[in-house]
Amino acid sequence: MTEVGAESAEAARAVALLYRQGVDRDMLEGFLADLGFEILGGWPDAGGRGRLRPVSLFICDEVEGERRLEELLRLRRDAEGVVTPVLVLAGSESAALRLLHAGFDDALVHPVRKAVLEARVLSLTRLHETSLASVRRDQNLKVLLDAMVGRELRMAELKKVIRSLREQLLAAGIQPAANDPLLEDPGER
Repeated sequence: MTEVGAESAEAARAVALLYRQGVDRDMLEGFLADLGFEILGGWPDAGGRGRLRPVSLFICDEVEGERRLEELLRLRRDAEGVVTPVLVLAGSESAALRLLHAGFDDALVHPVRKAVLEARVLSLTRLHETSLASVRRDQNLKVLLDAMVGRELRMAELKKVIRSLREQLLAAGIQPAANDPLLEDPGER
């Protein structure tokens, strides 16, 4: 699993806008900017190096949604627990339903009221932030669990050493002054 760190914090307010229609795209960019989002136009590759820049939400029109369907769904499969939702703005209810059934997270039909769009965008970005926090918690728990397992392994090794030392003392005719309560069976006391 890759570590979720500062790179993912940068995604918290970034939206990839995959949208072809000029006027609607301009209005969406202004709307998202007013909500405090950084807008990435087009596919969010990190400087063309083949690595995607993290975003908290993809918003696409129907045409781009269908064109990028496989790529977007592959991103979902390979995300390792981090949900990056896809909101598609469709021209008809049947297109919206088709894209929802294909695997997108949400779909709205044009025209869309600002209040509805704002609620959906904020809800979907909260979903991303919640999944990101969950992955971070899982990573922290894994570190803790690895440390605990390591401690238990070291304790088992120390128990073997103590048992060996005790046997050496007894073989030399020396009675140990103390017994290790972790090595004894309760009936031996």
